[in-house]
Amino acid sequence: MNRSNHQVFGRLGFWRVVLALFASAVAIPVMAEDHTLLSPEWVERWRADLQFVSEKLPEIHPNAFHAREAAAFEADLQSLSERLPSLDHHEIIVHLQLAIARLEDGHTRLTLPLEPGPAADFFQGHSKTPDPALPEMRFGQLPLRLGLFPEGVFVLRAARPHEDLVGAQVVGIGDFSIEQVLQNVGETIQRDNAQTVADHLPSRLVMPEILHALGMATSREEVSFEFRRAEKVFVRKLPRLPPASEIAWVDAREVASPLFLRAQGRNFWAERLEEAPAVYLKFDEIENEEDETVADLVRGFEALIAEPDVELVVIDLRGCHGGDHSLTRPLLHALIRAGRVDSIGQLFVLTDRATFSAATLFALDLERHTPALFVGEPMSGKPKSYGDSRKFQLPGSGLTLRISTLYWQTHPRDDRTTLPVHVEVLPSFEDYRQGRDPVLEFALAGAQRVETTPASLVGSWVGEIGMARERYPMESRFGVGANGEWTVSVGLAGEALDPHNLVVGTRFVDFDLPIDNGVLHLTVEPRRLGLIGTGTLGGRELSVVLRRPVDSDSKEVASTVSAVH
Repeated sequence: MNRSNHQVFGRLGFWRVVLALFASAVAIPVMAEDHTLLSPEWVERWRADLQFVSEKLPEIHPNAFHAREAAAFEADLQSLSERLPSLDHHEIIVHLQLAIARLEDGHTRLTLPLEPGPAADFFQGHSKTPDPALPEMRFGQLPLRLGLFPEGVFVLRAARPHEDLVGAQVVGIGDFSIEQVLQNVGETIQRDNAQTVADHLPSRLVMPEILHALGMATSREEVSFEFRRAEKVFVRKLPRLPPASEIAWVDAREVASPLFLRAQGRNFWAERLEEAPAVYLKFDEIENEEDETVADLVRGFEALIAEPDVELVVIDLRGCHGGDHSLTRPLLHALIRAGRVDSIGQLFVLTDRATFSAATLFALDLERHTPALFVGEPMSGKPKSYGDSRKFQLPGSGLTLRISTLYWQTHPRDDRTTLPVHVEVLPSFEDYRQGRDPVLEFALAGAQRVETTPASLVGSWVGEIGMARERYPMESRFGVGANGEWTVSVGLAGEALDPHNLVVGTRFVDFDLPIDNGVLHLTVEPRRLGLIGTGTLGGRELSVVLRRPVDSDSKEVASTVSAVH
């Protein structure tokens, strides 16, 4: 295997490099030779399915070819049609989904027909789909569950008797490096952006049919993985799990799950946190429960945030693939009415690569109508997207094709590919192992103010200022002389500005920035997470979030504090 890129990955961050690879041209490997040829009858049935896809997609979708020309899509289908006599069912399914994924619509996809049973624990949508025409069309799973972290791909869980693999890093599959595997398997995933790919990759990596169809495994019954643990590299052949079998999983997590994973099985919940003056609300899915509606949740939530000592509200949308966006309107109105989230630093929204569909629309509502700060990871949904997919059953195979029926946009000029976070916090594999949640920890630090002292303020700060889709990079540098006089320099969108009227209080900093169309007045507070506050210009209120750069000038801060004291 090719290991020449490992040093580069170590410097730049594994997942960032994989995203860069995914954005480049991809050559899908040749299909494996170990397959059963189709009968003439099934060749015709699959051709009928391809014809159905060719006709139904442009008929139903508002703009099926917004990212890929119709001729290119038809060429993909025609090429697959010509190869049908030499393919097996699972190879056709994978390559048909690959053609559909190239349309770049996260809601339009061929639903993979997973085997039923305890192993079928992957998100497949909000509703069940009919069985395929043949049992052998079903996709199985390997005895692993994987996680994609900044450091690489790690084994989160393993089924006995493979528990010795728990915590090991995956460095290759078959004859391919893990980077090549991620790149090629990622091409088969429906997507609005690269975060959608990141969300679904771990589940696709343990489906032997996908690996076999892409030429990365020689068999669907056994797949060779290469692992690393403590600098020792070893190979293990992993068998396909028996269908509908009971599985004894061994997890890498050594303690209880973090809060945002504890109430799985419920679509939503809210509670008052003991460790901070905060109310926490979690959505796993934006759908009513049989015994509780979202409106019921809102009434209880309003009572919680009305308590006098509550200083912070956290809305957690991590892992929420969507649901019914209309159900969130009462919650948005409750937040606005409460008056507890009027200023920046009172409301935090947590997102990750699985925040999608209706959860993205709700996040956009919060971005537009509240001073929410977003922490975590950019989401897999985007402001302009297609959704409200409708299900169709292919006439030959019986597989389910989902096609978007509506186009959603919050602003005609909002062309962002995702909703960015103000502060990116990417949990590591060690965080997973120890049951830590650095994203929530960071948000809770937002309520903890600190005094304005040289130690808390002096030095460089970087971040952004703006509102909703209009955000601009900002950097500042604070200093203080031996006589105690404070100074500040500011760069905004690459332009150096001369601040005026600097006032440094016990817990705040005020200053004005003369710009082309007026004077921008800024007020920021030092908190554990950084400097947060607002900028006002012509009646518009902009959020300001600044943090120490990665290579912070801590030595300078220490020497300045020493000089002042």
